[in-house]
Amino acid sequence: MNQVNLNAVAQVQMFNSPNYPNAYPNGANCVWVITAPAGCKVLLTFTTFNTELSYDKVFVYDGSIPTPPTSLSGELSGLHSVPKTFSSTGTQMTIVFTSDFFFSGNGFKADYRAHDCILQPPTPTPPPPPGKN
Repeated sequence: MNQVNLNAVAQVQMFNSPNYPNAYPNGANCVWVITAPAGCKVLLTFTTFNTELSYDKVFVYDGSIPTPPTSLSGELSGLHSVPKTFSSTGTQMTIVFTSDFFFSGNGFKADYRAHDCILQPPTPTPPPPPGKN
C-alpha cells in the first residue's frame, strides 16, 4: 500500500491518481491522508473522475486509518459527473484507490483545502512570578 500524507491549508491544492491524465497502473493500491490544521475541516472536490466501472474504486473516509473511519462516499467507480465534493467532520480525511489487474481508466484529479475553520483563542501568557519584574 502506497500512502501519501498531505497537509491542507486555506489555498486549494491538488493530487491525482498515478499517471493521471494517462491510464493508471493495474494493481494500484494508494492511500492519501489529508490533515487540516486544528479547528479546521478538509474539503475535497473531484474535478475529473474516470475508473473502470465496478472494478477500480475510490473510497473517501472521514478520519484516518487505522482508526475505523466513516465512509463519506460509498464506492466511487466508473465515469462520474464532476465536481463531486466531500467534507470531513474533523481534521482528517482518507482517500483509498484500488485497481484490478485488467482495464484502466484515466483516473481522477482532486482539489483539497482546509475550510470551515474555527479560530482558537490565543493562549494567555502567564504573569511573571512575584519578585521577577
